[in-house]
Amino acid sequence: MVSIQLDDKTARTIEAAAIVAGVSISDFVSSFIFSKTSMSSKGPWEAIEKQFVDLSVDANSTGAFPRSDIYSDHD
Repeated sequence: MVSIQLDDKTARTIEAAAIVAGVSISDFVSSFIFSKTSMSSKGPWEAIEKQFVDLSVDANSTGAFPRSDIYSDHD
């Protein structure tokens, strides 16, 4: 078993969150760690970049605001 030293406030916060979640402290902390199966095979940065691309919106797509709507108060 490995020990990690935390300040008392952090330890109490983690313990309280685990209780609210209904899991052990070990399971609660483990839930924050990426498993090999959930990570992209390319690595963490590429996985984050892929999320940005997936969530990006094409400015030329339908639903984009016309320039006149955005800058009408500056004319």
